[in-house]
Amino acid sequence: MDRKQAVKSTKRAVIKIGSQLLEKNGQIDIDFIKNLSSNIKLLQDEGIEPVIVSSGAVLAGIKKLGLKKKPTTITEKQAVASVGQAYLMQIYDQIFSENGQIIGQILLTIEGLRERKRYILAQNTINKLIEMDVIPVVNENDTIAVDEIVFGDNDFLAAHVSVLIGADLLIILSTRAWRCLHKKP
Repeated sequence: MDRKQAVKSTKRAVIKIGSQLLEKNGQIDIDFIKNLSSNIKLLQDEGIEPVIVSSGAVLAGIKKLGLKKKPTTITEKQAVASVGQAYLMQIYDQIFSENGQIIGQILLTIEGLRERKRYILAQNTINKLIEMDVIPVVNENDTIAVDEIVFGDNDFLAAHVSVLIGADLLIILSTRAWRCLHKKP
């Protein structure tokens, strides 16, 4: 099956956004997020139910707080992530709203998904958001996810979310993938 056939047979897709894609010239890349919203709208018009797994909470916190350097301790990273998560969701909400799209935030940890009850609660919440035509935006709960903030990345979380919701397609957008897509012939 080629890519076009895979997309045509897709009902539900998870789109993972790498944090480096969210930054341009030292700021949050608003144009990237606008492009993302427009492309997700195209998927929705094709009947595909999108779920976003977004990195970038620490990056957004650094930008919002005007920090000159990245935080180094776990506590600093967690505090910066808490500011950044709110800021990033505000940006997503504003841009997606301009396109007639509603988003909802889901904060997860891998540890939380290992517990059956929380797994089912997360699954039910995401499914209900999709049923309500809301685009779930999932991120790790960096303020409490010590192991994930040090060792993990959201590619792993995106894979878990894909299984959690029975996604047909997982798209991982990273700087490497993005450069390949925008390479000049």
